[in-house]
Amino acid sequence: MKYNWIKNIDFDLPDLLSIFRIILAVILVILAFFHLRTFFSWLLLVGLITDWLDGFLARKNKQTSKHGAQLDSMGDASIFLGAVIGIFLFFETDFFLNYKWLLVGAMALYFFQLGYAYWKFGKSSSFHTYSAKVAAFVQGAFLVCTSFFSPWEWLFFITLSMSILETLEEISLLFIFKKPVTNVKGIYWVLKNGKENYS
Repeated sequence: MKYNWIKNIDFDLPDLLSIFRIILAVILVILAFFHLRTFFSWLLLVGLITDWLDGFLARKNKQTSKHGAQLDSMGDASIFLGAVIGIFLFFETDFFLNYKWLLVGAMALYFFQLGYAYWKFGKSSSFHTYSAKVAAFVQGAFLVCTSFFSPWEWLFFITLSMSILETLEEISLLFIFKKPVTNVKGIYWVLKNGKENYS
């Protein structure tokens, strides 16, 4: 099923799910502002399920594309940012203030990676590495558990460590590739197989 909302771009269902997450991120911040934690938690869970679902549908129906990968990355970043803003600023502020400098460092590294990607490629990177998928799963688990219950310190440190390692790998790949590529397993496979095998 195609949706020709923008000229020369066909939007499939996986693309629409990514767009849904971008819109949902704004809704999450609004719900958090009004301290509607239960609605926030369930919508966050729905949003994270669509993250898994759009990738599954894209692969199953062979609907992968460069703009789809870009939309997926934007959707992931948006819902993550919406969840972080909601939880950090409105629900569990005291917990995160205890680790503010660790979080500031991790976020600075992430925004450096994002800024470098935009400077080099004119858009965010969409490598979709294995480490990015694992980090996204762990981040999602931490955010959902925190929104429904309370922060679990052990899961927080696992999440922070995975996020930093994944961001460092993204930065390394940005130094390696001169043009944007998608579906890169990771830096190990790039070094093993050669960057010329990715397009």
